[in-house]
Amino acid sequence: MIKLVIFDLGGVIIDFNEAYYCRYLSERFNVDFKKVIDTFKPLNKSLEKGEIELNDMYSGIKKGLGIKGDVDWNKIFYQKSSLDLNMMNLVNKLSKSYKIAILSNISISRYLLARKLYLYKLHYDRAFLSGYLGMVKPEQNIYKHVINQFNIKPEESIFIDNLKVNTYAAEELGIKAITFVNYDSLLPQLKRYGIKV
Repeated sequence: MIKLVIFDLGGVIIDFNEAYYCRYLSERFNVDFKKVIDTFKPLNKSLEKGEIELNDMYSGIKKGLGIKGDVDWNKIFYQKSSLDLNMMNLVNKLSKSYKIAILSNISISRYLLARKLYLYKLHYDRAFLSGYLGMVKPEQNIYKHVINQFNIKPEESIFIDNLKVNTYAAEELGIKAITFVNYDSLLPQLKRYGIKV
């Protein structure tokens, strides 16, 4: 029996992708998109793991791309992100029958912005942030941490993420998992696991 439903944020509850930010940098500073991605990815991974701060990422981007000027992530997040209202309603409905957790590869500063804009509308029990924990998906320790915090067995939880690499890692531990595509395809998959939606 499922006791805990775990949701990713970006690409599941919040419509936002790092590519939006990289595209903005590429167009604004006339830099090759692939070069932006190659510069951004390792810095973003360090940020998500809590190894560097947001300003360190900005400095690394400017140095790596040889640019000067505004590279503010928050501005793009304000402009391009949106809350999936169907997913918000689903989370809030499920919260009446199940424990709800958020598990996201996200820095603390980005989480605070997402909470200010959107997450205050959601009913969830705990948020597990990679930037706070020093672990990132798909590392198995982060999934084990969530399960241990709720004192349940892995098979008593279900994890919803838009990246197959993350859902596969959860499944290896016995956690039921769904690779998210969209709201409409999610509902029948939840029902197959006995989730009342």
